[in-house]
Amino acid sequence: MQNNKMNRNQYASSKAVAQAQPPPDLWAGVLSTRREPSAGKWSQILFVITRLLVSLMLGGDNVLAQTPESAMAPAVGEALPLQATEQAVAERPVLVLDAGHGGIDPGAIDPVNGVFEADVNQWILNRLEPMLRAHEDELELVIAHQAGENPSINQRAAVADSRDADLFLSLHLNAAAGPEARGFQVFPVLPGRAHHAESMRAAEIMARTVAAETGLPMMGDSGIYYAIYRGLQYRDFYEASQYDPAAVADGPSFGVLEYSNTPALLVEQWFITSPEDMAAMNSAEGYDSMAKALYHSVCEYFGIQPR
Repeated sequence: MQNNKMNRNQYASSKAVAQAQPPPDLWAGVLSTRREPSAGKWSQILFVITRLLVSLMLGGDNVLAQTPESAMAPAVGEALPLQATEQAVAERPVLVLDAGHGGIDPGAIDPVNGVFEADVNQWILNRLEPMLRAHEDELELVIAHQAGENPSINQRAAVADSRDADLFLSLHLNAAAGPEARGFQVFPVLPGRAHHAESMRAAEIMARTVAAETGLPMMGDSGIYYAIYRGLQYRDFYEASQYDPAAVADGPSFGVLEYSNTPALLVEQWFITSPEDMAAMNSAEGYDSMAKALYHSVCEYFGIQPR
């Protein structure tokens, strides 16, 4: 773990000298459709109504009928302090995990079976969490929010920033207008930003590991892309291998990447609108495969031996 300790000191130093300012609060509402958490009772009611509406549109079938029963219901563990000495706690790298969307925001919806993106994100996190908790002596794991919650972009990113995280992963599923688009895609912090180099290294490890362990194709050459917003509604996607690494992006990226002030990835695990991707991954076995690939990616990034 000596290398990790050195890296953590370097991360802290780079944060201390970083001069990049966060984009204006205007972007917080532009970069995502996520809403602020509502009062508990009304949030539950709205969520149930959303599920019922989707079910009716799909012919009255149970929205969850096409999801593996064994994947449903486990709750996310709380991000409580781990049992370790103060010195060990200070020296462990910090990983923050975020299940995208949640609460009354279902995210993208499978047009065939009505599977909610938010559910899949949570189920994969539920599988990944215990694998990482087994390394509590080497890695501090923080969960950005509990199952059923829908914090804002700023609130999610603030968890990573406040914990001085060494890596922030936000898990999502991709979506497209048609069924043709498929595969894995990951977005690191933009070139010219603090923590771009560490984010890019994490993205390269993850794309390689996911391709090898899940069999999913990569979007483009490598699966690694940059997202840059142009105005209030439009954004450009650039494949990293085709983008000038010396160029400074002239617009903001996804909010979780812009606001976290830490090495960060927005991970689009597969396309929920692709029948091929869903056939390969929307099962307990598929969720396990993705969770293990993410686990092995994290271990390699931090120099931790998988258990």
